[in-house]
Amino acid sequence: AAAPPSEKRPLGTALADATDCPEGRALDIIGTLPHWLRGALIRNGPGRWSPRGDGQRRATHLFDGYAMLCRFEVDGTAQRAHFRSRYLRSDAHGYAERTGRREAGEFGSPATSAWDLASGVLRGRATTDNACVSVTRFRDGRCVASTETARGAWAFDAKTLETLGRAGPTTTTSIADESAAPRHTAARMGPLQTAHAERVPCADGTTDDEAYVNVATTLFPRAAYSVFRTQGADVARRELVARIEPSRVGSLKPRFEASWIHAFGVTAEAVILIETPAVYNLGALALGTGRADHVSFDWKPDRGTWVHVVSLADGAVTTHQLVVASAGGLPKETKNVFFFHCANAFRDAETGDVCVDVAAFEDCRIVDTLKLENMEDAGVDIPESRLVRIRVSADAATLEDAPLDAGAASGRFAEFAKCNDAVRGRDYRFVYACGARRPTSAANVVTKTDVRARTTHKLQSELDYVAVGEPLFVAKPRAVAEDDGAVLSLGHTADGETHLVVYDAQSRREQARVVVPRPGIPYGFHVAWDPDDDDAA
Repeated sequence: AAAPPSEKRPLGTALADATDCPEGRALDIIGTLPHWLRGALIRNGPGRWSPRGDGQRRATHLFDGYAMLCRFEVDGTAQRAHFRSRYLRSDAHGYAERTGRREAGEFGSPATSAWDLASGVLRGRATTDNACVSVTRFRDGRCVASTETARGAWAFDAKTLETLGRAGPTTTTSIADESAAPRHTAARMGPLQTAHAERVPCADGTTDDEAYVNVATTLFPRAAYSVFRTQGADVARRELVARIEPSRVGSLKPRFEASWIHAFGVTAEAVILIETPAVYNLGALALGTGRADHVSFDWKPDRGTWVHVVSLADGAVTTHQLVVASAGGLPKETKNVFFFHCANAFRDAETGDVCVDVAAFEDCRIVDTLKLENMEDAGVDIPESRLVRIRVSADAATLEDAPLDAGAASGRFAEFAKCNDAVRGRDYRFVYACGARRPTSAANVVTKTDVRARTTHKLQSELDYVAVGEPLFVAKPRAVAEDDGAVLSLGHTADGETHLVVYDAQSRREQARVVVPRPGIPYGFHVAWDPDDDDAA
């Protein structure tokens, strides 16, 4: 939807190339940090979109910038804050620095030339390893930055942000017979995987420090999704849980056609994989040309949306096409959704249904909106998305007819939806997300939704931001209430500053903001909390 330019706020320096700050610097604090808050928010995201940060050969899509890790360290006891940033030393980044060119295609930006692409293929670098999407902090303190390729997982030091080495797959075993030779090698799982490895929650509400799950995608020799498990930070060894062929309406299944899987739900018992009609365009994927219907995807609504529930115990899979709830006993209609992220998943104790809450769009036009030229266009407004619940029973996967959030408060937009990590995999109450003060081409407010009451409130900041980042809930030590703690989110100002804003989760009011002066840091993606060593102990 178009918006009058006069009503738009510029995104400031949120999409400008940045220089990293590996030596670090102290930052000013406005307000008062909670005295109990000690640790660091680590954020992953693009640092620059041109190979050498000079604006030349700039990428075309938000997802295609070179990864820059940022660490915001806060000490509420001493009222001190410190900032450090460092570029991830991936092969993609090294090639860009040396040559000023792009070797492999990114999400929506091609290699600089056919020669660059061929050179990468000959070096075994046909896919990018630019891990600019997510960051996972393991319980032993090790951290991994990831993107959506199997090559794109890099270990780094949580304190210094120095790149330590690749953390990609090497071996795979089968859950069906661990003593036998592996049925599926790491290569056969495919070159693609989600950037969101999920820790498996335990049934008693604790978390298994060792078990993580993820989903890989292969297109050749036949499209398939592989749900696999890893042990702690040892992401190089993968245990196959289940292999799933893509679903679609009708008997015809194109051999190489697979949906984009960015994230999934997980409970103590199962992985919930939602297969949308956003299908990889092979040409756009291989070359990074962005010349599919929607950058790297084609939208094929006739395929339907399918929900797979995968047992973590034995790999058994149940599959249902998504339908929408109907009133008065009318036949249920099939329904399509597109989504990036899951807020939570759990089993309903009363009905036995598996519930998964996602921030859902009607289709994948949001992928087009996130092209840099559109985000910088005063006439572009982001598509609507809502926090919704999908219920999976023994015989159906049903989208509840009413959203979980309140559109008036969220601006009919929900993204980067997160919950308190302590309630992952269990029935819960609160979701923190990015919302919209429209018109805008980027999320610019932080929200709190009570999914039981289906109410939403904006978190009250002292300033209006032109863009905000993924919210992170940090629980107060010995907290009892689910929302007893702080919510941290990065905010970008129109004049180029970046603020780490600390909100009280219960009162929803700003308590403090930590200021990175102009030109700030670019807009980014996912975050993780690195607790103070004393608190972690």
